[in-house]
Amino acid sequence: ISGLADASEIDKVLGTLECLPVSEIITLRQMKERDLDLKSYGLTDPRIRMVFRAGINRHEMLIGSNSPIGDMVYVKYAHSDEVIATSSNILDVIPRKIEDLRDRVLLHGNVARTTRIEIQRKGSGFIQLAHSGDHWMLRQPVAARADGTKVSKILDALYAVKIAKYVWDPSVDATGKVETAAAVAVAAKSEEKAKADIYGLSPDEARIRVTVWVGDDEVGRELLLGMAADEKSGEVYVKTRSSDSIYTVKKDALSALDFEINDLRDRNLFVMNLDDARYACFQEGDRKLKMARRDDAGWTIVEPVAWKADHRIVNGVLSAILKTRAVAFHDSSATNAALWGLTLPAYTITLMTNVPASVVETIKDREIVADKKEIKGEIAATAVQVSAKDLAGRLLLSGAIKGKDTIYARFEADATVFEISADILKILSAYP
Repeated sequence: ISGLADASEIDKVLGTLECLPVSEIITLRQMKERDLDLKSYGLTDPRIRMVFRAGINRHEMLIGSNSPIGDMVYVKYAHSDEVIATSSNILDVIPRKIEDLRDRVLLHGNVARTTRIEIQRKGSGFIQLAHSGDHWMLRQPVAARADGTKVSKILDALYAVKIAKYVWDPSVDATGKVETAAAVAVAAKSEEKAKADIYGLSPDEARIRVTVWVGDDEVGRELLLGMAADEKSGEVYVKTRSSDSIYTVKKDALSALDFEINDLRDRNLFVMNLDDARYACFQEGDRKLKMARRDDAGWTIVEPVAWKADHRIVNGVLSAILKTRAVAFHDSSATNAALWGLTLPAYTITLMTNVPASVVETIKDREIVADKKEIKGEIAATAVQVSAKDLAGRLLLSGAIKGKDTIYARFEADATVFEISADILKILSAYP
């Protein structure tokens, strides 16, 4: 077979060999004097042969029988006539079967360096996530912010999956070279494809296909999940795109892939820290309350009157709003917003990290003064023109719904309708 080896197991073998003591060296002359030969030490037909290569140098070690007394075993190098008695610890690290040295990690990757994920589940559609800036975004089947913690848990689970059993490996010729797909097709009627079909691992039949991109990967690392191996073992057949080998893994190890699309969505409405908020506008019908914040003196009311605001109360209200989370999602469009009571919203909330230029102009006209300090210049320093991105910060809220403790909400620039706690209405109505 050809495949990745478990580096820790190889290091354990090499580390033990490096530390083996030489308890006795038995020369050819001594063997003759004792009327013994290599067969007496189990070395004419050694139970183990080990070959080591270092550059162009090749070393072959033969391991024979155990010594009659003491915890020793006889070994010799193929190019030497001397027999060495050494610790039998060497027998503890030599693998009994090839699987002992194989790397059981199914999908190698790094959560922090993963940039993209694609999941195709049979009968459940296609999901694509991409890392953008410092957060994850859903690209398919909806465009929305993703919950980074949940995405990380999925990646942690994927990268932690270990191979339970080795089911089948492609043929390898005598030189150690894996036979090409063409050769296998001629010699074994495309055995790899046939095996993949048998275990439900062909791209069209796989129950789940997961592809991850790590770092600068141009081609993703793909994992395919097929049929259940059997009910008793609780295992499923799997393979990776980079290898034709077929394995099984514990089904529970991949339970992180059993989710609904909305389970991945970020349930926070506003992606903003309280300290980053510079502008807030609350509107009920024609009534508006606009406020802007400066670093040295907190919040100032801009409309309907120019007045210094109680920053403790404002921060309390904003903190409660920023903690509001969606309890459900409904995909809609602006054309049927009336179904959700959002054509003429009961309230609107606008939060921004910059002060709109129009608000700065209002401040200049009124020349607001608070505590005898002119603030128009300080606020103007953070002014920006309102952009499409800024408009996404305007949240439309329905009124109270009879018999429900939730209401509907939607951002002006987004068709997704959120269902949120009606407690937010209590917060807004308490501070007209």
